[in-house]
Amino acid sequence: RTQSPAPSVPASGKSLTSSEKERRASGAFAGGAAITSPTSRPDDDPALHQRAATAESGLSDEAVAKINKAELKDAKRLSKVIKGEGAAQKKHLDAQLKELANLQKLQKKASAEESKTHAAQGKASKNVHKLRTKYLQAKADYERSDAELRAKDEQYAASCEYAQQMTEKLGEKTHELEELRRQKGVDDREREAKLVELAEARKKN
Repeated sequence: RTQSPAPSVPASGKSLTSSEKERRASGAFAGGAAITSPTSRPDDDPALHQRAATAESGLSDEAVAKINKAELKDAKRLSKVIKGEGAAQKKHLDAQLKELANLQKLQKKASAEESKTHAAQGKASKNVHKLRTKYLQAKADYERSDAELRAKDEQYAASCEYAQQMTEKLGEKTHELEELRRQKGVDDREREAKLVELAEARKKN
């Protein structure tokens, strides 16, 4: 998901919504891989095994070999699908990492803008103090500078809020990424275990 560059100061000055603050991992792999997750395996059915054994006892060696060959072929196809899902999950994680990097860049830019406006606010405040000592002689200058200070205060407050929002978004995205990383770690292990299981099954046959 690509984010367009945001302005250094939010136009609306509004805080993040509750839904934005509560955002967590979402998307195709938010709940983990589908193929190798525990829920993808049906419960063991003894009756089904018994039916297979009974049926196989009446088959010729040639017929059994033909079935086993077909099952091995299906296992190879399943292995390919499992690897494909792993590649898709990695691509998804890479996209999340890219988004995290983009958010960090925005945070850095917002922090620099915060420092800049803070310096401007300090300069304006000093100017106001000087003009107040000459208030009776330079009332017009004082009022103009005072208005400038108010504008700088508002700009500084807005930039502070925006910088805080970017920091919160960075924290949320880091949390989201950590969830995806942990989930991928589990999925990688389960995927590898499934591949080993299929490989051993092929060896036995």
